[in-house]
Amino acid sequence: MLSRVSHCGISYVPDAYGRSTHGIVGRQSAGREFLKAFAAARRAEGYRCVAATPEDFAAFCEQIAEFGGDPGAAYHIAMNDVDAIARLGTLYWPDPVLGRLAWMRRSLRDDAYSLCGVTHTLSESGVVAGLQDLLIAPLRPWDALVCTSEAARRSVQAILDGFSDYLQERTGARSVMPAQLPVIPLGVDASRFERTAARAAAGQVLRRQLGIADSAVVGLYFGRFNFLTKAHPTPMFMAFREAAAAAPGAELHLLMTGQFVNPLVEAEFRDLARQYCGEVQVSWIDGRDPASSDASWAAADFFVSMPDNLQETFGMTVLEAMAASLPCVVSDWSGLRESVIDGETGYIVPTRMPSEREGDMVLHRAAFGVESFDDSIAALSQVVAVDIGVAARRIAALAASADLRRRLGRAGRARAERVYGWGTILARYQELWDELAAIRLHAARGAGGRPPLTQFGLADPFAAFGHFATAQLTASSVVRCADPAAAARIAGLRANPSHAMALPLLLASSDMARLVDAVALADGTTVADLEAAFGHLHRGKVALSLLWLAKFGVVNIGR
Repeated sequence: MLSRVSHCGISYVPDAYGRSTHGIVGRQSAGREFLKAFAAARRAEGYRCVAATPEDFAAFCEQIAEFGGDPGAAYHIAMNDVDAIARLGTLYWPDPVLGRLAWMRRSLRDDAYSLCGVTHTLSESGVVAGLQDLLIAPLRPWDALVCTSEAARRSVQAILDGFSDYLQERTGARSVMPAQLPVIPLGVDASRFERTAARAAAGQVLRRQLGIADSAVVGLYFGRFNFLTKAHPTPMFMAFREAAAAAPGAELHLLMTGQFVNPLVEAEFRDLARQYCGEVQVSWIDGRDPASSDASWAAADFFVSMPDNLQETFGMTVLEAMAASLPCVVSDWSGLRESVIDGETGYIVPTRMPSEREGDMVLHRAAFGVESFDDSIAALSQVVAVDIGVAARRIAALAASADLRRRLGRAGRARAERVYGWGTILARYQELWDELAAIRLHAARGAGGRPPLTQFGLADPFAAFGHFATAQLTASSVVRCADPAAAARIAGLRANPSHAMALPLLLASSDMARLVDAVALADGTTVADLEAAFGHLHRGKVALSLLWLAKFGVVNIGR
């Protein structure tokens, strides 16, 4: 539980928070766990949800209720309501692409609030483009992109530096992204994986169902079955075969828990296991079955994960394995090397990838349109070598010694609770949000007036096309009622889909009715007076509603 409340609103997109537990990938699982922890930490203070649609807000409330929070304490703020967002202090966005949000904020004032994003996969082409955009977007020192590992931070900085070099060559000036790049790892709810008597019993039931002897030593892989975006399984299968040969007295078993992308991939995985795992028995658990997948943590004696793909930046299942008191054998890859302490909580297996010279042969295929960038990343993973011999020796050592497994497992559990518990992680986020607020509040206030809404691919329509109309609505414009049957006219207008495009920009039906009543009663009032009278509503929506009403003959607007 946090000691004090940081003012922060959550940007909610259902896909980012794994609303459905079926078929979710790492970033969605991480988002789901973050929201679950946030719901518990803010239960007493309520929740500010920034969502694009009422449907998304309803989904947010459902998830808050699922996590034990009070959906009645949730408050909806529209994604484009920058005035309301400014009252939050910080807006949390669940991915690293912050440029669009910075441009949106600039429509009010650059120092109106802080933005806080977080890294997940960094190798996808859209994410790389979004990171490059950070160099030209109006980010400020009171913004932050949280990197979940030091490896992720180095990757982000390398992408920024490379594009900055190009901008300097192109313009003669070097661009620097001013936002903070703090490192805060993902968290884990260690209580979910604690080896209670009930969980141990569930693990034993699963072992019996799979025909695994009590004397067998079970290694667990938990995650996506996808060699294009996660890890190729052949080196792991080979390592288990070599480990079994090196420890003939131990009965090794490999438990594969996860989800296949499609039937073709399933056939390939099963065939690889038959070819390369030798005499080691392999069992498959459908990750969509929560009871069996949860029981697999307790059925296992150690955990193995050997990613080789640039899409893997952290390795959340490693935290879950440590929380389940499982020693870990992981590849020396990205953020995984930061989670596991070699020889203390598990073992790290060396890896080797091509040099830039050879790697260019792969990436140039994407540059020249032979294949997509994502396909090039998948191809590059095929030439990342994981040391099978070292992996086999580490697995054999764990298979041969129950005392070693217990010692490493206890140390991993302690590390998961101490370093990666959500209370610790959210406290670090709170400190960051407080720091951003301090920087923002001590910065020079933005200049008066709204700067032009300028960004790549978007022209400010009022700056570029404002001369198209005879006049623009002003605060001194006078409004009069033009239709004595205004209520019926508005109802008819709203019922026809041809008038619906602007409805999300306008006042709700009840508020619009009161607005028209005020216009009729005054028999001539200014826009400024109406905005003052309806000050509790969004000022922009009052003006836009008046223009919509004027367009369809409900009111007249004069100078």
